[in-house]
Amino acid sequence: MKRFDLIAVLCVAALVPRPALADHDDIDELLDRYVAAYNHGDAEAMAMLYSDDAVLLPHEQPGARGKSKIEQFWKRTLRFDPARRMGRSVSTLLMAKKAGSDVAYLVGTFGIGTGDTRNFTICLVRDSEGKWRITSEMWNSNGPRFQPAV
Repeated sequence: MKRFDLIAVLCVAALVPRPALADHDDIDELLDRYVAAYNHGDAEAMAMLYSDDAVLLPHEQPGARGKSKIEQFWKRTLRFDPARRMGRSVSTLLMAKKAGSDVAYLVGTFGIGTGDTRNFTICLVRDSEGKWRITSEMWNSNGPRFQPAV
C-alpha cells in the first residue's frame, strides 16, 4: 500500500464515529434507584429498572422472566421481607463494574444490616431510548451452608 493510500485510510478511520463508552454515572444512578426502591418497598419502581425480557434468578427461589413477572416477584418479596419489616435498609458494595456502549455488568454484595450478605451479578443493556435496563440479575447467599455430618 502506498504511503498516500495509508494516510487516506487512517484519516477516514479517524472520522468514523465510534460508539461512546458508557457513562458510569448512569450505571451508578441505576443501582442507587434500585436500592432506594427496595428500601421503600416500591415493587413498581424496581420493575421499571428491568428490560421487558429480563430474567431474575434469586437465591433458592423460582426465577422470573419478563417485567410483569419480575414485578410480581418483588411485590411478594418486599411484602414478606423480614429485614424491611424490622426497618433495616439494604446497602451495596461493588466489587466489579464494567461497561461498553450497550452492555454492562455489576458484581458485588448487598447486606441488610443483620450481618446477612448476598453476592449479586446484574447485567445491563441500553434500551431504544439509551437508558440502562437490567437484563439479568442473580444473587446467592454469602452465609454458612449446611454441611452434612460425616
